[in-house]
Amino acid sequence: FMPLAFGAVEPWSEEIVLALAAALCVCFLVKRLVSHECAMEWNWAYVPVIAFLLVVVLQLIPLPGALVRMASPHTESLKSELLGDLPNASRVLSYLTFSFYAYATRHDLRIALAVAAVFVVVLNVYRRPGQIKRLLGAIALIGGFCALVALAQTLLGSTRIYGLVPLPEEGIARSGPFVNHSHYGQFMNLSIGAALG
Repeated sequence: FMPLAFGAVEPWSEEIVLALAAALCVCFLVKRLVSHECAMEWNWAYVPVIAFLLVVVLQLIPLPGALVRMASPHTESLKSELLGDLPNASRVLSYLTFSFYAYATRHDLRIALAVAAVFVVVLNVYRRPGQIKRLLGAIALIGGFCALVALAQTLLGSTRIYGLVPLPEEGIARSGPFVNHSHYGQFMNLSIGAALG
């Protein structure tokens, strides 16, 4: 769903992704309760995912200003400069977060948690070689479709995604169904890896 819905960068598509990830987790947990064949097992692939999520959570935790100054002096000095003229500046600056925009960090954490949940479910459900090959094949097919859309956009000089939706910025659409060309590039890398796999 995510690649075909503009890379899931629009609020409506993000909500659908969150709902689908939650539904996937609920289905997995129900299957796990009903069937003993679907046991959750430890895998070292969880380590980088957990580490990444912990780094994001750490950015949201208000820490003493002195600790932030030790870990990231520039963050503390810039926040002091920007917030120093507030009436309650000493109270505000006594505890700081590493994040400059906690709302956006929380937003991105929700998306990262949804993706991590899907990763955990896939890792625990797709175990047989046939299942894994079908999953890789599906990713490669979706990537191939996205590449064909991008090729058609380039050849036709289209300024719209799917020929219908205008780009947020002026220019020729060259990223298939994605709004962001970097997201398109990352998905193509994933698709090429899936095709090789």
